[in-house]
Amino acid sequence: MPNVPKLIEEYSMQKEREARRTVYVDNLDPFLTAEHILNYFQFCGDIRYLRIGGDWMEKKRFAFIEFFDLASVNVALQYDGADFCNMQIRVIHSRHWLGKLQQNKQRLSGRRIC
Repeated sequence: MPNVPKLIEEYSMQKEREARRTVYVDNLDPFLTAEHILNYFQFCGDIRYLRIGGDWMEKKRFAFIEFFDLASVNVALQYDGADFCNMQIRVIHSRHWLGKLQQNKQRLSGRRIC
């Protein structure tokens, strides 16, 4: 297992487990949709939660992807430096727990997106 960074804050056990199952993806094309990101990372494993950040008017965006298990995180980390829609993406362990939004949740082929 790769070296897991220390989390920024102390969390409850459940929140820490969620944070450990999450990757941060940077340098995403601003016109990518949640569906594009889910399709690209689906081969890593089952995705539990996706949050896209940044404004589509910016040159790049970022996302947090929470998987159901740690093995999927290890596969996703191998995408670091990969070309995704003509952008070289950065994929690293998340160092934060994501508070889940309780509204506007959808189920998409067994994957939850917000």
